[in-house]
Amino acid sequence: MRSHLLPILTWLLVGAALGALLSQRDDNAVSPVQLALVAGIVVFFVVVTPGNSSARENAPDANATRWDSLMLLGASLALAGYAQYLSANRPQLWYIALLIDGAAMLLFVQVIQKRVTDDPQPARASWVDWTWRWLSAHPLRNGLLGAAVVSGMLEVSLAAQTAPGESFTVPVALWLASMFLFVGAFIPWETARTWRVPGLRAIDAALKPHLAEILLVIALVAFAFLLRGFDLENIPINLGGDESEMGLEARRVLAGKLTNPFATGWYSHPTLFFFLQSWMMRWFGETVVGLRMLSALLGTLTVLAAYLLARQLHGQSFALAVAFLLSVYPYHIQFSRIGLNNIADAFWTTTVFFLTIRAMMTRRIAYFVAGGLALGVSQYFYHGVRLIPVMLVLFLGYWLITERKTARPYIAPLAIFSFAALIAALPLIGYYFQFPAVFTERYQQMGIFPSGWLEKYAAETGFSPLVVLAQRTVERFSLFNFIPDLSGFYAPGTPLLETFSAILFVFGLTYSLYHWKERAHLLFVLWFVCGVIFGSVLIVDEAGSARTLTLTVPIMFFLTCGIFKLAEAITTLAARPRWSKPLAAIAIVLLACINVKFYYIDYVPKRTYAGYIGWTNTEMAKYLLRQPGEFRAYFFGPPYDYLSHATIAYLAPNLNGLDILEPLEDEPAFVDHTYSAIFLFLPLRAEEFTWVQQAYPDGERTDFTQPDGTQLFFAYYVSSP
Repeated sequence: MRSHLLPILTWLLVGAALGALLSQRDDNAVSPVQLALVAGIVVFFVVVTPGNSSARENAPDANATRWDSLMLLGASLALAGYAQYLSANRPQLWYIALLIDGAAMLLFVQVIQKRVTDDPQPARASWVDWTWRWLSAHPLRNGLLGAAVVSGMLEVSLAAQTAPGESFTVPVALWLASMFLFVGAFIPWETARTWRVPGLRAIDAALKPHLAEILLVIALVAFAFLLRGFDLENIPINLGGDESEMGLEARRVLAGKLTNPFATGWYSHPTLFFFLQSWMMRWFGETVVGLRMLSALLGTLTVLAAYLLARQLHGQSFALAVAFLLSVYPYHIQFSRIGLNNIADAFWTTTVFFLTIRAMMTRRIAYFVAGGLALGVSQYFYHGVRLIPVMLVLFLGYWLITERKTARPYIAPLAIFSFAALIAALPLIGYYFQFPAVFTERYQQMGIFPSGWLEKYAAETGFSPLVVLAQRTVERFSLFNFIPDLSGFYAPGTPLLETFSAILFVFGLTYSLYHWKERAHLLFVLWFVCGVIFGSVLIVDEAGSARTLTLTVPIMFFLTCGIFKLAEAITTLAARPRWSKPLAAIAIVLLACINVKFYYIDYVPKRTYAGYIGWTNTEMAKYLLRQPGEFRAYFFGPPYDYLSHATIAYLAPNLNGLDILEPLEDEPAFVDHTYSAIFLFLPLRAEEFTWVQQAYPDGERTDFTQPDGTQLFFAYYVSSP
C-alpha cells in the first residue's frame, strides 16, 4: 500500500504546484525554463508510474530497479533545485516552491526506503535497584546529599532577604557549595582512596588510540574560535542596541550596582549572563571585544558540544562533518560575534542532550549528575533555554515507552538527574516564586496569544484565527529555505541557508523524518519542530533569527545527513560505493568555502546588523571619541534617536551631551559657551541646521554616509561658540 501511496502523494503535490505555476499571469508568467521543467516532470511520471515501478520491483532485473532509483533521485534533485531557484527569483511564489520541495522529499523517500537498516542498539549493563542499596550502604553520601539540600534552601532564604545592591557573596557561595556537595555524594569514595595519579606511560597508552581524533577536534575547535574571535571589535562593524544594553548591565556589575546573579534584569533576562560578561570585561577591558568575547567562547564550545553529541549517536566521521559545518555556518558565526545571550541556547541544548543521552546509554551516574546540573545552570541564560526541559520530557518519554519492559532501572538515575537540575536552578526558581509575574513577563509581551496579536491580525485580514495560525506555521517552517531573514540581529536579506545547503538540508530532513522512530533521528526532528513552533510560530516578533538560534545544531545535522545520504545513494546507484565518503568530503569543503565567503566578503561589508540606527550611532560614538578636549554635544535626533541610546551610552559612557527635543525655530539659546560645541543632525531634522550655521558660521561640517550615498548624519564642530 505504501509503495503506491507515496507516488500518489507526489502526484498531488506536483499537480498542485504545476497548476499554481500555470495560473500565473502578467509579471509572474511562466518562463521557458519553467515550461521545460513541467514537460520533463510529466514525461518522468508517464515513464515511472506507480504501476510500472511495482512491476519492476517484482522483476528479477536489479539493473532496471537501479535505473528507476536513479531516475527518482534525479527528479528529486531537479525539483529541490528548482524550488530554490523559484524562491530566489520569485519570492512571492514561495508557497509553490514549498509544494515542489515536498514532492522532492517524497521522491527521495522512495529512493531510500529500499535501503533501510536498523542501527544496533548499545549494550546495557544489568543492574537492579542500585540507588537504594547504594544509599543505605553509604551514610557519608547520605549526609552530603542532606548538606546539599540544606545549603540550597539556606541560599534561597538568604537571597530573598538580601536587598538589591547588597553583597550576594554568601548566597553565591552556598549555591556553589550545594552543587559541590551534591557531586561529592556520588563520588565513589571507596575507590577514590586508593586512586593514584597515572604515570606518563599509562596516559600515553590511554591516549594513543585516540590521538588522531583528539588532534582533529582540537584543530576544529581552534578553527571555530578563529572564525568567531578574530577582530571582534570590527566584525560586525555596527554595535547593536541590545548587546549594548547587556554590556551596560555588565558595567553595573563592575560598578557594584548589580549584585544579585539569581535575579532578572533588562527585559527580564536572568542576570547571571551579565556577571559572566563582566568577567570578560575585566580581562579584555570595557570595550567591544570585552562585550563580545563571552559569545565567541560560547559559540566555539557549541561546536565542540555538537561534535560530542553527533559522535555519540552517529560516529566520528559524521560528527566531524556536523561540527565543521556548524563552525562555518554564517548564522551561527554572526550570533557568536555579538554580545547577546541568545548564543547560549544552542550550547546548553546540545550539552544537556549529549550528557543525558550519554547517561542513558552508559547508565553511569556521573553523566546523570552532570546532565542534571547542566540543565539547571542553563536556565540562567536566554529565555529559549526553557524549551530544553520540554524537549527532554518528550524525548525521554518516547525512550522509556519504547523500552517499557526494561525501563525500570532508569527511574532512580532520572530521579537523581532531576534532583541535580533542581539543586542548580533552585536560586532562580526561588526568585520566580518571589516575583511570579517576571517569569512570564516576556511571553506576555511577545506571545501571539497573550499579547492579543492573533485576534487582532485575524480581524484585520478577515481570516479565522485557525487559518492565520496554520498559514503562519507553514511559513515559519520555511525560514531556512525560502523566507529571507530581515531581522535587525542578522538581516542577510536571504534565507538562513544558502541555496546549495538548503537543497541538501531538505534531503537530510527527509531521511530523518523517514527514520523518526530511531532515537538518533527523532532527537533532531523533535528539536527542529519544537524550535520552530516555540521560537517563531508562537512569537509575535518577526526577528526569527534571534529566537531560533538553538536550531543551528539540528539544521547542520540535517545538512550533514543530506550530504552523506545523497553521496551514498549516488555512488551506490553508480556502482561506485567507495566514492561515497570522498564525494561527501568534497561537498562539505565546497559548502564551507561558500559560507565563509558569504559571511566575511558578502555580508559583513553590508553592515545590515542593527540597521540604520545601529550604523548611525556606532559612527556617531566613534566620531565623538576622536574629538580632542572638552566639548558638549547637541543632538538633533529625537524622536527618532537619542544620545541615551545604548550603543552611544556603551561606547561613549562619559559623554557630555544634550538631546534637542523641540524643533529649532530660531538661533540656539541652549548652547553652553564654556565648552566647544558639536551639533549632530539626523537627515530628518537637517532643515534646522540653518539656524545653527547662522549663529556659528565658522564651524566645521563632517558628513557620514553609507557607500551608496545615503546620509547617516552630519556633525558641525564649533571650537569657540
